[in-house]
Amino acid sequence: MCIVSSQHDLQIFIFVHACKNTLEKYHYMNTRYRPPNTQGTHTHIGSKQQKENVGTKSTQSQLIQHIIEEIKDRRAYQTTMEELGKGTASREQIAREIALRLKELKQLDPNISIGDI
Repeated sequence: MCIVSSQHDLQIFIFVHACKNTLEKYHYMNTRYRPPNTQGTHTHIGSKQQKENVGTKSTQSQLIQHIIEEIKDRRAYQTTMEELGKGTASREQIAREIALRLKELKQLDPNISIGDI
């Protein structure tokens, strides 16, 4: 047990205790079990390899369509969350995911424009 001799010592004790709790919380969040991706459907994983494996125009076209559908799904999800008043929590993450997909599209087809989506 800690004996606090002054107001200043109490403030330091409270601060250290709060920092410890915060660190423990973030450590727990970073070490939680996350199951591995077994479906292999995320386009941001191995996009360089996917680009190298694209052999025909139809395969490349299918990949482009798949990425466009992912972008549309994310937009629809975020729109729904905004309508429910809970869009703030996911806004930045969804924006990053969409930006990553747009970057992949530009790598596959430099002539594609956002208006095509």
